[in-house]
Amino acid sequence: MEKVMQSDRGFKSVLAEVYQKNMVKGLSAGVVLHAFIIGTIVWVIGQNPKAVKQVMNQISILVDMPPLTNIPEIPAINLPQKFNPGDIIKGIPIITPDAIVSPDITIPSQDDWIEKFSDNSVPMDWNNLDVSLPNFENVSIDSKNTTSGEFTIVEQMPEVIHRVKPEYPSLPRQAGIEGRVYVKGLVNEEGMVTRTVFASGDEIFYNAASETFLKTRFKPGINGGVAVKVWVMMPFTFRLR
Repeated sequence: MEKVMQSDRGFKSVLAEVYQKNMVKGLSAGVVLHAFIIGTIVWVIGQNPKAVKQVMNQISILVDMPPLTNIPEIPAINLPQKFNPGDIIKGIPIITPDAIVSPDITIPSQDDWIEKFSDNSVPMDWNNLDVSLPNFENVSIDSKNTTSGEFTIVEQMPEVIHRVKPEYPSLPRQAGIEGRVYVKGLVNEEGMVTRTVFASGDEIFYNAASETFLKTRFKPGINGGVAVKVWVMMPFTFRLR
């Protein structure tokens, strides 16, 4: 029994001695390793301190950047509506074909025309009627058939025998706009206006003036005893009372 106890004490003594040696070696190795790491860091900073400082600043900026929250919404932009000038000015009306007149047509007298339209006629202001002829210097006229073209020389100008009162356009009336427009009309052999063209003035009144002009009736122009086509220009004045 005593031998066993002595053997056990000897084993513990050897173990303690080995542990103490290994502990001293481990501590020494740890101190050397830490000293090497610290020395390396100090050497790197000493070699390029600006680069290390720049990296540290970038890291600091990334760390201090606030989170991307509460981003404001971009308001919607309301674009203006496209203006349509066609709502005010309709332009030139469609040209209607001229009436075919028989060579044997009998031209009514002025009294017959006046009697025919006397019920609905409106008095005509002759001072506002302008009959204009084109420039014939460069126009070839067929003396045998002066009714073949739209522009002919006449001996007797057309005379108004029936006129309709124009209707004031709604848009200018609501806006309080007044003005005057000159419209050219082609009077055919029967005294009817078959075509109108804007000449000058306030174009916003052209449509109303054109509709009125097409309802106007004339005693046709006469040349050599034959009815011919003649362009007539008439002013239309629009005033608010």
